[in-house]
Amino acid sequence: MAGKIVIVAIFTVGIGAGLFATIYWSRPQNAVAGSFTQIHTAFLRGPKEQAKRLLAPQVVMDRRPLTADEFLAAYVLPPDADTIEVTPCPSTPSHWVLRMKDRRYCFFREGKTWKLHWVESDVCRCR
Repeated sequence: MAGKIVIVAIFTVGIGAGLFATIYWSRPQNAVAGSFTQIHTAFLRGPKEQAKRLLAPQVVMDRRPLTADEFLAAYVLPPDADTIEVTPCPSTPSHWVLRMKDRRYCFFREGKTWKLHWVESDVCRCR
């Protein structure tokens, strides 16, 4: 009897954790922060190409449109991480902007993935 209770408790915890993770990662601010972190982790730990799936075909960086490959070659990681803030984009509410220090990173949703399409120190002008 005690074994059955333990098994039911384990299943309950597993289902609860899965439900919590699904709800947590479906919120745009958490998903955008996750995409941002994955891009930077790919720069630190592995081939930069892993970040490409989280980039739009064209990324505007400091007012210059770049292909995803050009962006990967030109982007330099910030020297030190800081607190991030994620808010809806003021010019396009369906986009979300992540701010870290003086840089802003604008993301849009494509399917279930949030893709980076704009990086600047200024306010996002995406349409």
